[in-house]
Amino acid sequence: MGLTLLRGRDALLWLRDELRPGLDGEAWLREGDRLLREAAGAAAGRGRAPARRLLLAGRPGIWRHNRHGGLAGRLLGDGFWTPGRLQQEVALSEALRREGLPTPEVLLARAGRRGLRWRQDLVTAEVPGARTLFECRHEAGLLREGVRLLARLFEAGVEIPDLHPGNLLVDSDGRLWVIDLAGARRRPGPLEPARAEVRWQRFLRFFRKHAGQVPASLPERWSEARALA
Repeated sequence: MGLTLLRGRDALLWLRDELRPGLDGEAWLREGDRLLREAAGAAAGRGRAPARRLLLAGRPGIWRHNRHGGLAGRLLGDGFWTPGRLQQEVALSEALRREGLPTPEVLLARAGRRGLRWRQDLVTAEVPGARTLFECRHEAGLLREGVRLLARLFEAGVEIPDLHPGNLLVDSDGRLWVIDLAGARRRPGPLEPARAEVRWQRFLRFFRKHAGQVPASLPERWSEARALA
């Protein structure tokens, strides 16, 4: 099943088809902010910050409220001039899943206009038993699987601004998933070596910043890491 796009006067709503019988799409168009808060409040526990766990028609999901990063975040907060960023993320997620690249399916996405700006929310399916690859950094086999996933993304031309080991999840079966495609773009061919190297260096910096060092099993250069895939 796919996603259906519903349109309201001041909102856009993408809703997974299997959930439509259990959710009132018109109500979510009108009052999505309130309904998300209520669903999150009714769910036990929280997801990984800044996301929250919730249930949608019985399906466990993770809700993320989009905000700008950096200086734009201080100036604009969660206000976007168009719903385009959310629309692109939903479209990319669906495309990657069709191609067999593991990213959690979008259950619901909503862009609602307030004044001149749009607020954006995304709910994706919860990854069962999820641990981040950063948490698994002492497991060389999982690190190698992470490199393989990056290689598949780079080969598919996918460039993700916030690609780091905290955004690769390992499920209870040891399968890896990439999350947080906000701002990602799809290039017409594989990433050029220089672009792939930039992303790899950002990936390694996360380990240095949060663990003090890069795991010994990870090479310094992407050209060397690529050989592990």
